[in-house]
Amino acid sequence: MVFALILIVNFLSLAYKKVTITCYLFDPCGGCSVEENPCKACETETLYRNKYLGIIDSTGLAQRVDFRLYNTLYDKNLKAYQTDMQRLGFSSDIMPVMSINGIVLEGDKEISERMEAVIKDTLFLPSLMLPNKEKKGETEIKDIIILFKTTGCEDCNELENFINETIPESLKNKFIEFDITEDNNYERFRDYCVVYDANTEYLVPAIFVNEHCLVGSDQIEEYIISNVKETTEFYTKVLTDELY
Repeated sequence: MVFALILIVNFLSLAYKKVTITCYLFDPCGGCSVEENPCKACETETLYRNKYLGIIDSTGLAQRVDFRLYNTLYDKNLKAYQTDMQRLGFSSDIMPVMSINGIVLEGDKEISERMEAVIKDTLFLPSLMLPNKEKKGETEIKDIIILFKTTGCEDCNELENFINETIPESLKNKFIEFDITEDNNYERFRDYCVVYDANTEYLVPAIFVNEHCLVGSDQIEEYIISNVKETTEFYTKVLTDELY
């Protein structure tokens, strides 16, 4: 009965969950756009809009995606871009830049390669709460801390600054970091959730240390202040197929 209720709750969550995608680019098309009221979309803007809408359509999830594209040629869009990047703790001179529910992708190459996977990962995040994944591989104890994070995550940036300012240099090399949107790190995160019997609806930042899975910068920072000292040794369960 409990398992059935979990399935229903997660199904309803998936049915209504949306992905917000905001993309910024610069297209100095000239002509009527110098008046900041162009009569038609700029050529480059149209090219990228069609390309990214095509990627969204290929996911089969277009009805769950809110996609907006802005040309920073115009002052109001440039200010919106600057505000968004400041809020996300991200800085870049490369265009286009895309935010997918707060995960930032930089440049057309990265966007084209990772956009579809990030959309799916974001939408199906609640699947982490389902007890339907078997443990992958065996575990062993290591004197390290496993940290999952991603670029463009405000909480992750806050935690990184906290670690740099607070953790002794001798301990920093004990943090083994994974970007959850790269390689197979999303699956790796799920494997660790199973190992630690952790049911979490949030992804990053997250650490696995000793017997604990801690999620969110506030919870992690509180743990670090109380438990991570220069003489601390950790007994963290890690998958034996990992290379450290």
